[in-house]
Amino acid sequence: MLHFSLRQREGAATFLTWAFLLALGLLAIFVATAASGVNFSQAWTLATTHQPERYSELYFEDPGHLPAYAPAGKLQVVYFHIVNHEHQSQHYQYSITRTIGGVTSELHGSVDARDGQDVRQALQFVIPKPLEQAKITVQLLNSNQQLTFRSQS
Repeated sequence: MLHFSLRQREGAATFLTWAFLLALGLLAIFVATAASGVNFSQAWTLATTHQPERYSELYFEDPGHLPAYAPAGKLQVVYFHIVNHEHQSQHYQYSITRTIGGVTSELHGSVDARDGQDVRQALQFVIPKPLEQAKITVQLLNSNQQLTFRSQS
């Protein structure tokens, strides 16, 4: 008859507990993978291969110097940038919405950018009368990115 010490029994129980938890975790991953429609080899490739982050940047050039005050009747020029980090060439479409003195106008534009390219675009506006406000919004279409600033004459 074999006799095991208390320490040996505790070690075996701990090992069996961890083995059970590992098997349960692998089963959960297998079920989630099967439910997602991705086969196991695709899931393994995605899990073990570095996937570079893909994103685009939208920002105003020199945001600390956006014209909070714009003299009436004077042309204002502000630049915004679109930077492609999508790891492939992209066609960007954007809209510029200008609300000046209660009148809203919308302009549309587009630009092509290679991977890593920073494209600079000009945005122009004039506040025609004194004491009027302007709200300018730039939005990348098909994206949740937008920029807004306000100015007053």
